[in-house]
Amino acid sequence: MHIWLKGFNGGAVGLSASTGVHIGATSEEDPESLNKLPAAGRPRHVSAALALKNALALFISPKRDDLLITPVNVQKFGKFTEVIIDVGNKPITSTKTSSH
Repeated sequence: MHIWLKGFNGGAVGLSASTGVHIGATSEEDPESLNKLPAAGRPRHVSAALALKNALALFISPKRDDLLITPVNVQKFGKFTEVIIDVGNKPITSTKTSSH
């Protein structure tokens, strides 16, 4: 499902049922080709997605240790070049200890 925002020319905003934060990007190149490029040779929006993911990993609460090692999901999508930010439900964390 997508929501179209009035006055927003960037396309649709999708709804997600995921948990946590996931960063992705679209690119004209396939992910395998992008992985072969040096960091300085990557498209700017892919580098921005990586920088955003790494910054979030350091400051997000509750802490997500897996976010630093999780790759940015890059999808080959024609001429569209976007950074995709998926913010799902906050993961449930329990501070209660069980007693028996």
